[in-house]
Amino acid sequence: MRANKIAFFALLLMPLAVVAAEPGEMNWTTPAGEARIVCIDAGQAYPPALHSPLSGNVRTFDDLARALHETTGLGVLLHWNLDADARPAGLPFDVSGQPAYAVLERLESHEDEWAIQWDLADDETITVTIQPLYAREARQDSRSDHDIATHQQLGIADVELIEWIEFLTDGPWEARDGEGGTLEIRNGRLTVRGRRTVHGQARQALAMLAASGREVYLNQPQALIGTLALLETRVTLRLDPDKRESWRSTLSEISGDGIDWSASDVDPELEYALDLHVADGLTVESCAFREVARRLQLTTLSRGRLAMRNDQVEPPRVVVLLNVATLTDGSLEKAEQLLQFLTIDTRGPWIDVDGEGGEMRTVSANWIAMMAPFDSVLDVRQALRRLGQLEEHLQNN
Repeated sequence: MRANKIAFFALLLMPLAVVAAEPGEMNWTTPAGEARIVCIDAGQAYPPALHSPLSGNVRTFDDLARALHETTGLGVLLHWNLDADARPAGLPFDVSGQPAYAVLERLESHEDEWAIQWDLADDETITVTIQPLYAREARQDSRSDHDIATHQQLGIADVELIEWIEFLTDGPWEARDGEGGTLEIRNGRLTVRGRRTVHGQARQALAMLAASGREVYLNQPQALIGTLALLETRVTLRLDPDKRESWRSTLSEISGDGIDWSASDVDPELEYALDLHVADGLTVESCAFREVARRLQLTTLSRGRLAMRNDQVEPPRVVVLLNVATLTDGSLEKAEQLLQFLTIDTRGPWIDVDGEGGEMRTVSANWIAMMAPFDSVLDVRQALRRLGQLEEHLQNN
């Protein structure tokens, strides 16, 4: 049996075509007790206290301060930076029953003659500032602090963590763009200084790395987990060219709730596209549903479900972290080689190769990050699955 290191380099040099692909469970190894797929939403970037729904009669900002404290147990500092006659009489919408973080995020995105900013200092004090709209837009530099002890325990170097946050957030950042905010790590804490929008994004970036999963998706509903399972399921079906009216129902029956037809319902071009892709019918005998999805251009996402790709519209990008530790053995050099292999061997397009398209990068020796259309994500998942099969074969022979 060849040593793991030799096997891995041989694996990188082999074209994927030589590896037999068997539909089924994705199998670059998942350790016991670890989830296969994790979906991170905006709320998971915040402490559990902010997930609690507000209750009671909450009509004014003073009511809001009281409700936030009673609901979360955190301190609340409400700062008025408006003249008394310019202060809003009440909240712009009903907040009852909504999680605290969702209320604060929604208030921050609301714009009138006034606007708010909010911060969470040391996970113990919520600061809400109500100020003129022009004052918020002029304020480019706010601060937030984050405990990163968990990330350091995972072996993620400070420079890797900072580069990951720069990759995932809007910025601008002084180190990357020559102007803008800064990211600084001292004594196990990350200090973020920058535009108001980057603080929530930085929380999401940290939450993704701390999640226990082999694939960690950002801002995707839990329905995506079922969709990914559907794509690996073997199916048998026939789309009869003489019974076009039954195509949708046939696909829906097989996929369960896995296809979102809503875009096709409002766009006749997409409905026509389904006819075009299978004009002469389609017969499938025990193939992975991902092959059917590709044939029918069901390769983008809508609310975590498959949807028809519209070539006239740029597809939305999916952000995902892929744990490749079982393929890299903790070696950053191997991770970089794996990244190069995936970029060249999958269809893309990729910015680094084609000048446009999706992006991939290593975050550490154990993680590869993607920001790309869903069909590119599927290509990379398939490549990793085949590599995992080959490595397992080499180790067992």
